[in-house]
Amino acid sequence: MKNLKTITTDEFLEKFDNDILEDEDLKAIYFQRTFEDTDNSYWEEVENGEYYIIFKIIINNFLERYFIKTYYEIGPIFELKYKI
Repeated sequence: MKNLKTITTDEFLEKFDNDILEDEDLKAIYFQRTFEDTDNSYWEEVENGEYYIIFKIIINNFLERYFIKTYYEIGPIFELKYKI
């Protein structure tokens, strides 16, 4: 498989909020199961299910946004209202 791009947490949020995530972004998230943290934000895995992963992105060490990604290459990502 060719090299996958690395997506930063800030880039993910911008693309998610503007509904412009590309298949290449979704594949990178699916195969790498990680993001590159930035000075502004970082990510943590919250729950890893059989067919999904729930992760959060923490912005400025204050705001937490939760997302769920289904386990197939270009499966959708949804934002969650999530409580631990």
